[in-house]
Amino acid sequence: MEKIFFILKVSNQKKLNKIILKINSFFKAHKIIYFIFQSEYKGHAIKLTKKAIDEKATSVVACGGDGTVNEIGSLLIGTNIKLGIIPLGSGNGIARHFKIPFKLNNCLNIIALNKHELIDVGKVNSRYFIGNMGLGFESEFIKQYNAINKHGIYYYFIAFIKGLYHFKFSKFEISFDNKKIIVKPFMMLVSNLNQQGYNFTVTPNASSNDGYLNLALFQMTSLMKTVKFLIFLILRIKNTSIIRHLIKKIKIKNLSFNQYYLQLDGEKIFVDEPEIVISIIKKRLKIIIPKN
Repeated sequence: MEKIFFILKVSNQKKLNKIILKINSFFKAHKIIYFIFQSEYKGHAIKLTKKAIDEKATSVVACGGDGTVNEIGSLLIGTNIKLGIIPLGSGNGIARHFKIPFKLNNCLNIIALNKHELIDVGKVNSRYFIGNMGLGFESEFIKQYNAINKHGIYYYFIAFIKGLYHFKFSKFEISFDNKKIIVKPFMMLVSNLNQQGYNFTVTPNASSNDGYLNLALFQMTSLMKTVKFLIFLILRIKNTSIIRHLIKKIKIKNLSFNQYYLQLDGEKIFVDEPEIVISIIKKRLKIIIPKN
């Protein structure tokens, strides 16, 4: 018997009430056992997911953005509990990769049909990511976006401009495939999926179940090349200046700063460790997906 737990992270009360009403209407008609929880503060979704696990959930549905999907999905890794997604965030890169629709009724149909697949996840020391993690400009961008504390493409643009102003280059030592390289990247992204949000992608060929992570690296060699890189990125033009590698494991040392931030599925994470190790965990998370 399916037992579905919905965890909603919605700040707008009117929108929250509307979503709850639709979930109630849909699942009562389908006679499926379900529960609805509301995440009210940062980290609350983690507590609610643990409660759902304790109460023998068969599926936990993350209703929010990529950060909420990460909080919930990280606790389901290695279990038989399926992760469902109702995209309610800004970029929604994880949902876009799996072609999960944005219309609520369509999402509920997908969850009720219960088709799922096993996917890979990334690991950074003791933390997990489903979509991507970044150590270059993208970490400063997320830091600024989180500081604005408002959502939408307009605030993405504001955070982008502020990020450019505040960004400081770091020198990194990266080790993978028996190679050791010193880099000073403008962008250094490790991705499990082919979307980074709002249909932006620097890893278009990434797959969620191929046993590899995609490293995308762009080093600033001149102001002109950086401007070209940004224009191509914004206009979604294929960018040959990005160096890409398929990796299973990579070690990274920040040679410039002992303490810094990285972004992980759209959330800023404080790091005060001398080295981070990023690796792929093969096919350990069940995720509910649309039928082909």
